Formats: sequence, C-alpha cells, structure tokens
Amino acid sequence: MGIFDSIFGGRQLCKEDASQMAVSIGLNLFNGTFPLETFMQISEKFVNELVKDSFPGYSIDSDQSKQIVRLGLKILNENKQYLSDLSQLENYLKNPTEENKPSQKVITPKLYDSEDLSLFID
Repeated sequence: MGIFDSIFGGRQLCKEDASQMAVSIGLNLFNGTFPLETFMQISEKFVNELVKDSFPGYSIDSDQSKQIVRLGLKILNENKQYLSDLSQLENYLKNPTEENKPSQKVITPKLYDSEDLSLFID
C-alpha cells in the first residue's frame, strides 16, 4: 500500500473486481442465501465486509457500494440463466459427483455497461 493509499482510505477497486462482487451478491440472492428484504437492510455493510474479506487494503465509499448493490440486483433480474448455471457449477465444485455435473458450460454474458460501475477504475 502506498503512502497516498493510506491517506485516502486504501487502494481502489477496478470495475472487474466490483462486477465479481456484484455477481456474488446476485448469486447469493438467487440461491436464497438470504432474503432480498434482509439483504436490502444490510447491503452496504455486507459490501463493505465483502471488500474487507476479499480485497484487504482496498476501500470503497458509500456511492461505490450502492453501485455494486444495484449491479448485483440487475444481474439477479436480468441474468437468471447465468446465475442458475453458475450455481450448478458451484454445487459441482463443492461436491463433484456425476449427478451434480453441470449440463452445460457457464458462459458469462456482458454483465454491466460503463455507467453501471462508473465510480470504479478500469
């Protein structure tokens, strides 16, 4: 971490990192890990914890957190087949049996437009 990183709160996430966090949110909501209503009440705290755990030394501000949450909800609403395929793959990786083997490859669609994550670096 550079001297300016510590002054300004930490290194900044790139769009790809933010999109992966949004996919994680969408997948957790898709799988029913927690109800949407509960998530909406704790979403900013959840994202901050996700950053802290997944990207030590990085930080995000409240507006960036909101962009990740909005993209996670967008992915949940617009990419259910992708989330279903990803969920099957995740299940197979946790328990690699023939019955859990995915029926098709997971193809990642275009998940965001430039304005969805405008507050993140490229």
